[in-house]
Order: sequence, then structure tokens, then C-alpha cells
Amino acid sequence: SIVNADINASAAIAGTKISPDFGSQNVVTTGTLGSGNLTITDSVPVLAFVDSNDNSDFRFKLNGGTLQLEDTTNGNADRLTIASDGTVGVNGNLDVGAGIDVTGNIIASGDITANGGDLTVSGTTAIIHLTDTNNDDDFSLMNENGNFRIRDATNSLNRLNIDSSGTVTVTGNLDVGAGIDVTGAITSTGNYTITNTQPKIFLTDSNSDSDYSIQNENGNFNIFDETNSTSRVRIIATGLVGI
Repeated sequence: SIVNADINASAAIAGTKISPDFGSQNVVTTGTLGSGNLTITDSVPVLAFVDSNDNSDFRFKLNGGTLQLEDTTNGNADRLTIASDGTVGVNGNLDVGAGIDVTGNIIASGDITANGGDLTVSGTTAIIHLTDTNNDDDFSLMNENGNFRIRDATNSLNRLNIDSSGTVTVTGNLDVGAGIDVTGAITSTGNYTITNTQPKIFLTDSNSDSDYSIQNENGNFNIFDETNSTSRVRIIATGLVGI
């Protein structure tokens, strides 16, 4: 048999002449390992990457059918996982430098922030769902057949619609807290109700005088000449008419 002392230190033995089996002992080299395929077989196979002059150190581990990239410096924290069904988990922040394309759904348990960019939703009916997890109603914003809609998803009703001509339709009551200015005509199929201590309607002629107002003044109906500050017709609560 040949022992270690029988081999000269300068000997170069062709690898084809040996078939090494190191058993359970470790193989250590300070050089480069060249190989075709490298197969690691174990119940939990591990491939470690140890940076000898900096942290963190990492390792790939196959455990229970899940491939894990672990930060061994920080308590073997999972940085990336790939499950057997193809699900990829990233436990930290994912910084994608050239955009990300998603063909399925996006589910986020936190906030979505677009800094200096646009959020574009494309589809035959592009929809953004706004679901309140602890209250109703839920709503959605949608572009449906060229109509922008705010939809009450809980009650399956469109609350606001803007069509391609710019016409805005509000299906419920419109409560305007600071007044409303209309430059065109107002058309109503219902009643106009003005509620106040002395409700008044102003009738202002933009190119002629006089201007008038119609008012319920303390229970008396009054047609008032606003230009000349005088009442023209007054009907008191008893029905008497004053001119």
C-alpha cells in the first residue's frame, strides 16, 4: 500500500487515476473549486457563503421542500424563500431597479406609495377596490366603458358617474358645505327646498336693473327690489297683499 510519505510533494497525480471518498470528514481548500455539476445531498442540505472580512454571512438551505436564503450573521433570518409551489417570500424590503411586472393579483397588508411616479391600472374595466375591513360600505373606483365611477360595492350602486362628455351624475343627495356655483342652467325633476330662518332667492339681471329677490320673511312672502331697496309685493300670513 502507498502511504502519504511515499508521495513526493511535487507529484502531480492526474485526477482520472484516483476516486476519492472522504467519508464524513470535511474538505478544506483555500483555492478555487472547479466542477461541472455540484450536488449536495443531505436531509437538510446547506451551501454556506462566509465572508472572511465582513458581515453578513449567508447560506442556502433546502428544508422541507423550501429553499431558504438565510442571513447567518443575524440569527439565520430568512431573507428569501421559495416554496415547493413556487411562492417566493421576501421578508425585507424588495428594491426593484427596473420595474416589476405582475400578471396576477397584488395583495398588500401595508401601504402602497408611488414617489414621483404614476399608478396605472389597465384592463377592459379598470378598478381600484377600497375595502374597509371593519366597516361598511366598501367602494371602488372604476373606468367602465369610458365612464369614471365611484361605486358602492356593498350596495352595488354607482354613487358618482362622470361620462366622456363631462356630465357628472350623483345618484344620492349632494351635500355641499361651502356653496355651489353654476354657470349654466339648472334642471330639476323634483322640488327645490330652501331652509333657513329667512330663506331668500336672488334674481340678478347681469345686464339690466332692477334686481329682485323672493323671500319668506318671518312668515311673510316678499318680492323685494334689491336695486332700489324696496318691497314691491308683500303677502302677510293672513293673506293680505300689499303693493
